[in-house]
Amino acid sequence: MFNALKAALKGSEWTTFEEVKHPVKPEYPSPVYPVACLIGQPRLDLIDFITKAGLGLTDQPKKANLWIIDAESVTAEDLQRIQPALKKWKKKGGMVLALSIGQKLSDDFCHWLPEKVKLTDRRATALEMNRNTSWGNYFELPDLYFSEMEGDRYILKQGLSGALTEKGNIVLKASRTDWSLFNTSPEHWKCAQVVLCEALQKPGGAALVTYPLQENVNLVLSVIDYRLQTKETNVSWNSMMRVMGIATYGADFNSHDVKNKKHGLLMDGPVD
Repeated sequence: MFNALKAALKGSEWTTFEEVKHPVKPEYPSPVYPVACLIGQPRLDLIDFITKAGLGLTDQPKKANLWIIDAESVTAEDLQRIQPALKKWKKKGGMVLALSIGQKLSDDFCHWLPEKVKLTDRRATALEMNRNTSWGNYFELPDLYFSEMEGDRYILKQGLSGALTEKGNIVLKASRTDWSLFNTSPEHWKCAQVVLCEALQKPGGAALVTYPLQENVNLVLSVIDYRLQTKETNVSWNSMMRVMGIATYGADFNSHDVKNKKHGLLMDGPVD
């Protein structure tokens, strides 16, 4: 019905039904980051998230090839502390994982970045993947849909924009449609509302961006609200950790079996 309305508005001819074939997800890569080092004094929310994710930790930056920073509170002194480790792992490869809940970005962190980045006034209850990136191929719509979960549904409180997002790779971004606005509307109203919503001009809404810091060392910057801990968010984060090659050990994120969820015809398609 949604596609029919768009066709009617364009004056297009009706086309025959074509079944949507979802691509088979590739196998997850083997973990390449067995242990991480927390840099600085992250907030308790971030420590709780990392604990529940089941990441192995060390307090020695040079012994890790994954460095996690709180993008909202990290200081210039904290960032200086990881420079020797970045130099050591330049040939073998490593990753700086900068996490924010979308409230702010540390001034020192923004000055440390090789390109400018800023937060935008863009909230979202669902995300979209970039199929042109290797990570984007692991996600489908149900993996990034949070519009009907309990409690706070805004997985994105603010988005990202700037040269860092333009020159890097945007892996995840705010959905063009906030389905939470229309889920209770009659179908004939919903279709028109969604068409209008998608056509509205919105601020930049990158949610997770990768950028090459130096040879073989990449930055991953996320403003996805990691404080939200539900079945839907845990499943999504568990997939993201595996896609990034991060080893998790006995994580709470693995405790939710997605196969037990109720089948939705709209989200999951016809039953085989």
